[in-house]
Amino acid sequence: MELRLIHLELIIPNPFQPRETFEEQSLKELAESIKQGNIVQPIIVRKLGDNYQIVAGERRWRAAKIAGLKEILCIVKEMDESKVLLESLIENLHRKDLTDVERENAIHELWKNRDSLGFKTKADIGRALGIDPQKVESDIEAWEFRQKEGGIPPSTPTYIISRTSGLPIDERKKVIEKVNKGEFQAKEAYIAIKVLRKASEPLKKAILDGTVRPEVAEEITEIEQPQIREQAIEIATKGVYSADGLRTRIERLEKPRIELPSASLGEQVFNKTKWNLERIGTYDFYTVGYENKSLTQLIALLHCKKVRTLLDVRRNPVSLYKMEFNKENLRSELSKESIDYIHLPALGVPSEIRERLSITHDYNWFFDWYDSNILDGEAFGELNLMDFKSPIAIMCVEFDPTRCHRHRLALALEKRGLKGYDL
Repeated sequence: MELRLIHLELIIPNPFQPRETFEEQSLKELAESIKQGNIVQPIIVRKLGDNYQIVAGERRWRAAKIAGLKEILCIVKEMDESKVLLESLIENLHRKDLTDVERENAIHELWKNRDSLGFKTKADIGRALGIDPQKVESDIEAWEFRQKEGGIPPSTPTYIISRTSGLPIDERKKVIEKVNKGEFQAKEAYIAIKVLRKASEPLKKAILDGTVRPEVAEEITEIEQPQIREQAIEIATKGVYSADGLRTRIERLEKPRIELPSASLGEQVFNKTKWNLERIGTYDFYTVGYENKSLTQLIALLHCKKVRTLLDVRRNPVSLYKMEFNKENLRSELSKESIDYIHLPALGVPSEIRERLSITHDYNWFFDWYDSNILDGEAFGELNLMDFKSPIAIMCVEFDPTRCHRHRLALALEKRGLKGYDL
């Protein structure tokens, strides 16, 4: 096995690729991610003549071509043709990239070539793929059923019901009942059958009772932490959620927001007004918080003051709740407006300090810490606004400048004889 960069033009698709379709929009989204340098792992290839044949990772290869890459990182493996289908199927099964029909076709192909692959029973295939042997039996039966019925469309009730083999009798009866009554359409039925094979008992009950839609239940099964998974089931059964809606709630459970202490809106507006009134006149720099602003509004404010450089003083320039303010997107959008974006992480606040502030609400301690550890440090000492195109705006998150470290920066800059104004 060898790890190396290979030119995309030397790589050829895999005729044994189990997946028959590649969704165009999904490929474009992956291509955009790749442009940002986000290829999660190398693709797997084997040497074939003067070329390299894909064993696993064709979707990443296609997206890399769309992204305009010339080369892609590959793991080169030596393997004969009989092993290629097995490796491809294992890769796609673990990535959940296959439809039921694609998986059935691939597993049947493994069964057909079982002698060359060294499989004696369907259970051997199941063990090799890491799936329930009963599922292999079910997939092969479904493939044979489709052939017998002349390629019966997978959306017909008869075919859907055939996919329930392997479920416990009571679960199978309830799925069949819902299909016959029209309560489960084809896509929902397929998802329900897949989820029922691995869901917890409470989630199975919710699916079969109709209190949680199958696509929502599928999202819940992907949650790794048992406690959060149980919370998600409880949330889903108490409201009508789409899969996207529940995904948002799950993200909040998995990554709870650090809530900093906040004053009333009236107090914040007063502080902001007072802060600005004290500085009426001509200004050498501006400060701004994006908390209650859209990116469009922020840019409008910057244009209003003819700002040419935005200094981002967040330690981690990422926002889970306003993703338009993530570093790369912000840089790109500001560039379109002829505004330079400069990230100064050394002037930001470490997450552990923000967490302590969220617990203590002690702003006096926080400002003392910032003044001693940041403003007395090398990064601020070397900060010279003359190094940037002016006018300059210093950006952080909070709406109220008196509760944000940017106002400590402003005060320190004023000690140098400069004047600031919060936008």
